Amino acid sequence: MAESYSRDANSEIQQQFPRLPNPDLVMYVFPHMTVGNVPVPGYSTVFPFYSQVQYALPGERVGAL
Repeated sequence: MAESYSRDANSEIQQQFPRLPNPDLVMYVFPHMTVGNVPVPGYSTVFPFYSQVQYALPGERVGAL
């Protein structure tokens, strides 16, 4: 049986407006003391480079050059 193609809004939107890469940044917070002299151990946290999701315009290059 041959595979059929069906259009849906989700696949068309993803093709026309692909998401741009948004790398994760890892930040290390050094051990420190709070205002009340309570020790806080060092830890790592991850956050996205851009604060919101960015989309490419139709025809805009999204891959590497």
